[in-house]
Amino acid sequence: MSALPSSEPCHRSFRLTAVADPGLLPRVLEPFAKRGLVPERLRAERRGEMLVVELTADLPDGIASLVAAALSGVVGVTLLAAD
Repeated sequence: MSALPSSEPCHRSFRLTAVADPGLLPRVLEPFAKRGLVPERLRAERRGEMLVVELTADLPDGIASLVAAALSGVVGVTLLAAD
């Protein structure tokens, strides 16, 4: 028997590295805002020419996959890890 993806919200973490750009943070928040979601936590730290952003939110599997896909397509993002 295969397990179906859960529709119950679970704690999700996203960590991305991107080129430091003034418009990056609004672009990173857009996949959440489009779905009427507000992350529980947002942390951004500039490291030279790069910006490291960590977000956490309670999301069902399907929504988490959509958000991860959208984040990986954000202009300037060079690395994305999702838990």
